[in-house]
Amino acid sequence: QSGSAKLINAMPPKWAKKRAGPMEHPPLRMEKEKIRKLMKENPNHPKLDESIAATFSKNGGIRADIITGPTKLYRIIDPSNEAAGMFWISEADFKALKDRDEWRRKFAVKPEWNQNGWFVEYEVKAGESLSVWRGSAASQQLDGTQHYLEGGGEQIVFFPSNRDKMIEALPRVDRKTGKILADHTGAQDRRVEFTDVTGESLPTKLRAKITDTHINGPIVTGWGTSDYTAQQAKRILLTVPEP
Repeated sequence: QSGSAKLINAMPPKWAKKRAGPMEHPPLRMEKEKIRKLMKENPNHPKLDESIAATFSKNGGIRADIITGPTKLYRIIDPSNEAAGMFWISEADFKALKDRDEWRRKFAVKPEWNQNGWFVEYEVKAGESLSVWRGSAASQQLDGTQHYLEGGGEQIVFFPSNRDKMIEALPRVDRKTGKILADHTGAQDRRVEFTDVTGESLPTKLRAKITDTHINGPIVTGWGTSDYTAQQAKRILLTVPEP
């Protein structure tokens, strides 16, 4: 059981809901043939696959839309997230958010995916349009716990034209063998080691520069970046019995 799962089990944050039955927004399971049909009907929309479809709620489904400017879309990020990622929310939904608890709960964003702390704006200018997928976010089970993230907020999916430039750190090395580690593509793994509040070390990428000219930021949310301080986490974990 991971340190984060132990923390959630011992002292659940406000956004973690205890599971007593089916989740409110089960993931949408789309067969490949249905996805191909949807893409054929909307050829100018972002590429869709089963994993992306499953981030949408079965209850609300997924729909194609074209957003016209002038308007702005918003994305919550941390230093390891690409500002040019695929998941966004509308300006109205962003401005209605009260805090990170509401954001994490409504949009079902696991802490290991995104610690938050900053946001970016994607500006769709007058005369421009953006082909997107939109619909309710699916609930997400929190691994190793009896809790989940509710979801149900409307997410908007598209791929900005230009990816962020990420920091090219020195290649990671296997401490036992001394060999250079490879990432999921087979290239040298240039992620950095990040230690979370539980003391667990995880490899992660770090953003160096936002390159898409439509994206403004990052801007501080003012929500803070963690549900537990290092001292709180240490104190809680010391009281959790080993299984």
